[in-house]
Amino acid sequence: MNHCRVSFVLPEGRVVETRSASGVTILEAARASGLEIQATCAGRGRCGHCRVQVEGSLGPPSPVEQRVLTPGERARGIRLACQARIQGDLKVVLPRVATGPAKILTTGTASTVTVDSGFTKNVVLLDPASLEDVRGDYERLRAKVEMSQPSLGTLRQLAAAFRQGGGQVTVTSYKDQVLGVEPGDASGELYGMAFDIGTTTVVGGLLDLNTGRELAVSAARNGQAVHGADVIARIQFAQTVPKGIQEMQKKVIETLNAIIADLLQQAGVKAESVYGLSVVGNTCMQHLLLAIDPSSLGTSPYVPVFQSPLIVDAGELGLKLNPQAKVLVLPNIAGFVGADTVAVIMAAGLDQIKEPVVAVDIGTNGEIVVARDGQLWACSTAAGPAFEGAQITCGMGGTAGAVEGVDLIDGQLTLQVIDGEPAKGICGSGLIDLIAVLLEAGIIDETGRMLPPDELPDEVPADLRRRVVPGERGVQFILTEDEDNPVVLTQGDVRELQLAKGAIYAGIKILMNEAGLTPQDLNQVILAGAFGNYVRKESAIAIGLLPIAEKDKIISVGNAARMGARMALLSQEVRDRALRAAAATRYVELSGRLDFQMEFADAMLFPRPGGHLDKIQPA
Repeated sequence: MNHCRVSFVLPEGRVVETRSASGVTILEAARASGLEIQATCAGRGRCGHCRVQVEGSLGPPSPVEQRVLTPGERARGIRLACQARIQGDLKVVLPRVATGPAKILTTGTASTVTVDSGFTKNVVLLDPASLEDVRGDYERLRAKVEMSQPSLGTLRQLAAAFRQGGGQVTVTSYKDQVLGVEPGDASGELYGMAFDIGTTTVVGGLLDLNTGRELAVSAARNGQAVHGADVIARIQFAQTVPKGIQEMQKKVIETLNAIIADLLQQAGVKAESVYGLSVVGNTCMQHLLLAIDPSSLGTSPYVPVFQSPLIVDAGELGLKLNPQAKVLVLPNIAGFVGADTVAVIMAAGLDQIKEPVVAVDIGTNGEIVVARDGQLWACSTAAGPAFEGAQITCGMGGTAGAVEGVDLIDGQLTLQVIDGEPAKGICGSGLIDLIAVLLEAGIIDETGRMLPPDELPDEVPADLRRRVVPGERGVQFILTEDEDNPVVLTQGDVRELQLAKGAIYAGIKILMNEAGLTPQDLNQVILAGAFGNYVRKESAIAIGLLPIAEKDKIISVGNAARMGARMALLSQEVRDRALRAAAATRYVELSGRLDFQMEFADAMLFPRPGGHLDKIQPA
């Protein structure tokens, strides 16, 4: 086999030399060398984020590259790492990827709960051993505390704890299972953590399990994202890459451990004093956390390996906490409606309310719940990652330099950029705002077509008119005019948004039909998750994302999934409710349904400015 020398030039200037077999892709060679190249579509050639600059021997551009890359890019030696195959020695210059702190939502709305976590600390005073009482330490402790057989690690703690505490020890238990024994009175040090493992971001909080008070919050990008922006991409990575499942678990555990370290540092708490964790996430994230093969989620009938709640030890997962700590994995509803949706149901009390309500977590998977008279219906729509900036020409996540808001003020386009930095790209909320502005101005029509300069209505403001220009892929709109890094919106970007918003709207309509509801029946539309918190209600209505036009009925509840995870950590009653709700929710599978396809086709259209409900009527 012919091996070629490949030099990877990192953004900071460091060079990594490796040898790679001829015929492999640049992406495969980089991963074999321990280097990460952003490939949010899992190497399918769809996202365009794995652009690299290459000098040396490569095969000709693939059909995918010819479609994704402009002639100018190809002339400059830009290739897609997932497509370009090595044929000889070459140099690969890796781009600088936005790695700064992301604008991640950590707060949310939740119902109040009474603290009854099942985690307890009891101070026990034991009689000293004597010639008259020669029972072992464990037997004397068991006579005072109702308990099942402890782990070997706990048994090893007994001797030192008894001697150092002078016979007084603190026993930490989860229900009847002893998790640890400490000398003296340590009853005040009982902590837990609640995590929402999202496809894009992971958010965690540290709580005092005695009081229920939250002591610290931390968040980070999900490390798995480098291998795929959505769950389908990650399932494919897990299936096709050797040890892909283990790699995905490693990435999310690294993310969790980084958050754990930050939480402990913020609160000044010892890792050994954390005894319980609650974890929610979509069904795929739950599987990958536990290194369980998610392949069955990727093919019909999309059946998960497990739906029931699970309890595992932190030590089994490699979490840097008390190894005896119990990780409470909340139940899933179906293959693409997971524990994060169950947590939203808990936080919003959807299982207990009577009024008709729709709850939507607008993201890559678009989980939707309709509640009516204590009944629940749920579905998941493949909205794709457009709302999170992926598969958009200049799309990016909510990090510094992302355009997060767009306004038209006195005929002038105004941009809001995260951290006030020069604009590098546009994130989901900015994309929604921009499309709303262009619809109102008449630059984009109801079908989503971006009008060329010679077809623009006379009333289009001059500042907008000058930004509509021909591009290498058709008409485009220029947000920023930086010659080196212009931020543009293309016709293809508009189509991506139409697909995403159409999927969300159609999913809502199908569930409403199942529940016998019309838009006029709805008491509220609840927006959960980061995107739902940051998107402007007016813009969401303007593009036809939601089935109502009254913005006062749209409620943002923030990171409700994390709030639900927090409630579940603190309360056994909430965990019992979650189990009942997951079992009782009527899951509606959208794939293959003709009525969904019809609703989806209609929902891809944009409403006329000021005419939302008369544009798309309920079935």
